[in-house]
Amino acid sequence: MEAERFVANPVQRDGQSPRWQTLALYRVQAGDLEEFFRKEAAVSASGRIKNSNGLRIADYGLWMFTPMTGIIGPSPAAGEISALV
Repeated sequence: MEAERFVANPVQRDGQSPRWQTLALYRVQAGDLEEFFRKEAAVSASGRIKNSNGLRIADYGLWMFTPMTGIIGPSPAAGEISALV
């Protein structure tokens, strides 16, 4: 499993603001997600993982997605990104 955490940038499109200020993206590679969830619950119940209470808030989202494609296109070069700024 890999994890990456994000915080909302104060600059958003058309004055919109995100529903949440933080995002954690976990990449789970498992052949059987049901088995993964069983093992995850067992590890959590054992106390081996310290709970950050992140999923205990009243308003949160947790979903599993499966890739539809590989990464599409190369990452933009630094010059292409600076041209957008």
